Amino acid sequence: MKRLVLILPVFLILTSSLGLSLWFKSALLAPDVSPRTVDITISPNETASGVIETLHKSGLIRSRLASLIYVKFSGIDKKIKPGVYQLSPDLDLPKVLAEITQGPKDIKITLPEGWRREQI
Repeated sequence: MKRLVLILPVFLILTSSLGLSLWFKSALLAPDVSPRTVDITISPNETASGVIETLHKSGLIRSRLASLIYVKFSGIDKKIKPGVYQLSPDLDLPKVLAEITQGPKDIKITLPEGWRREQI
């Protein structure tokens, strides 16, 4: 009987830890395998939870809670750059976050008025 009292809590802790880690791992996977792209706009001074909410509403992440935990513990919440991004639902969470921490791929140029195509 004493053995059961000692083994049961250990068993419960191990199984719940295993279940939690499996849930977390599956929550970081890509939500879809379609090759479509979704335009996401991240405004300046937007919080990490706001970005996660935007990504979740657009179907780019599976779980808000798991994503927020991942962002907070990895320190990515301070590296998110504002801009317009084209992201695909077939990217997993680390790849999506890598995209939004590198910054948008837009290049803005200003052409002087009156220049011909050959002068550019």
